[in-house]
Amino acid sequence: MVDNPCFLFPMKFLALAAAPLLLVSCEPKEPVTNSPQEETLEQKQSRSVDRALLLNQKRDIQKKLNKLITAKKLDPSGDLQIVLQEKLQANDDLLKIRSSHPSLQKLNTELLFWRSNERSARASKRDFEIEQASKKVLEITTKIYHLTRELPAIREAEDRIARSDKQIEELRRSIAEKSPEGKGLLDQLKSIESQINSM
Repeated sequence: MVDNPCFLFPMKFLALAAAPLLLVSCEPKEPVTNSPQEETLEQKQSRSVDRALLLNQKRDIQKKLNKLITAKKLDPSGDLQIVLQEKLQANDDLLKIRSSHPSLQKLNTELLFWRSNERSARASKRDFEIEQASKKVLEITTKIYHLTRELPAIREAEDRIARSDKQIEELRRSIAEKSPEGKGLLDQLKSIESQINSM
């Protein structure tokens, strides 16, 4: 009976007809989820948006603290102004060093030239020139970065700026604690900072 061609011919049709039914019934019953890579990308984007929002809130609260300190004259000794002047002086020193060092002057001149070329190439939509100029700008800025890391005068000025920033932050916090409104703002700031650090 199996050797009979009349028997095999209809079986082929039945097998072909049954195959789609089997495939349809074998579909997964669970909803298809995105791949783990896409989910992590979405999570990263969401986290970066959340972080940016928290940083904006932190900046707004810091501005409110500054206004509170100046409006209520909570710093009668002027300690904060002294530290702010020290920071300005350190910034000026840093700018003078960067503009007066011979190697940096040369690199800055080249950087200005290539940035100008890049802008004009973008305006004319010349892709090859844009790519060349962008590569050159990146190369020069990398050289400038490495050179500034090696110069002790620049490192010393940057250290002075960092110390001043830390002193300013500590003074603002201690001055703001003198008023109830300042304490409330400081509590909000601490909460936001802990959320940022936990990300």
